[in-house]
Amino acid sequence: MRSQVAPRLCLLALGIGAAACGTSEAPASGYTYELSGETMATTYTIRVDSDVRPFSDDELGARVQEVLDGINGRMSTYLETSEVSQINQALPDTTVDLSDDTYFVLQSAFFLAESSGGAFDPTVGALVNAWGFGPVNPETAPSTLELEAIRAHTGIELIEMDRDSSSVRKLDRQARVDLSAIAKGYAADKVGDLLEENGLPRYMVEVGGEVLVGEAKRDGSPWRIGIETPDVGAQHLQRTVPLTDYAMATSGNYRNFYVLDGRTVGHTIDPRDGQPVDHNGASVSVIHESCMMADGMATVLMVMGPEEGYAWAEASGIAAMFVVHDGVRFVERLTPAFAELARVELEPPAEANKES
Repeated sequence: MRSQVAPRLCLLALGIGAAACGTSEAPASGYTYELSGETMATTYTIRVDSDVRPFSDDELGARVQEVLDGINGRMSTYLETSEVSQINQALPDTTVDLSDDTYFVLQSAFFLAESSGGAFDPTVGALVNAWGFGPVNPETAPSTLELEAIRAHTGIELIEMDRDSSSVRKLDRQARVDLSAIAKGYAADKVGDLLEENGLPRYMVEVGGEVLVGEAKRDGSPWRIGIETPDVGAQHLQRTVPLTDYAMATSGNYRNFYVLDGRTVGHTIDPRDGQPVDHNGASVSVIHESCMMADGMATVLMVMGPEEGYAWAEASGIAAMFVVHDGVRFVERLTPAFAELARVELEPPAEANKES
């Protein structure tokens, strides 16, 4: 149904090649690292502008891969030995000890679930599997009764977290944790930490389409991140956003979908009813200091849709851009926070243009 390496979604770093491990010549005033590879069933691309070269390309690439492999090894739903799989395999009332990484990401996912009224849910794993976006591909769509049965075992109240011991206890044997909607963003954050800790603050890190950038490039210009138009039949840019010291993530269904029983099924599942989202919102992009939070919030807003989601984002001060298909073309709707960070001047409401 889908390839083993999932397609990256929506965000493109302009001018960044996909060459593996630094074949470019070093500019006279510094050095440019260019790295790429695979992780979390997707790909990553990294570019670093540096005044010095503390590592060879292979050395830096190995350090980056170690960080990414570690996160995937702890949070994957496909690896039976991962900490997430240990949670999912645990019997009720059994304590599962977690690494600081996994505990932090799960705790952040709980925060998003609570603040969004359940539009985000890290226990959505069984619903994701039922719709064919997990390890098993179903032959038919789940019935209403099947979805109701699965939803009975879904909800953050079924997982107890113990901050003192960084452990969790599952209250329902069939509850399933899935961190895929937030883990790629966290991976980008951790790679950014690695680069900064090693004196490399000017970087662009992209993991599966989620992007984190550090300081401005050596010439003082910001990183320019392109948001792809959510068009199934073409690849072109909807908008280019200049960023420095921020992350941007996009959620959409136009790359990761399939047709089942004559129905187009996108990978974004609404935990509140167990159904794939069905609205005219094509994609949502979010800018945030944390790529993990941008990743999770983009999913929240994609679930909510362009009406409920825009109202929630605006009220919460979230920097979000919704791309909506009005039946003819793709139309952008930017929150004031997004417009400010993207350096876009919003047009005043129509009534404000009328003469008094």
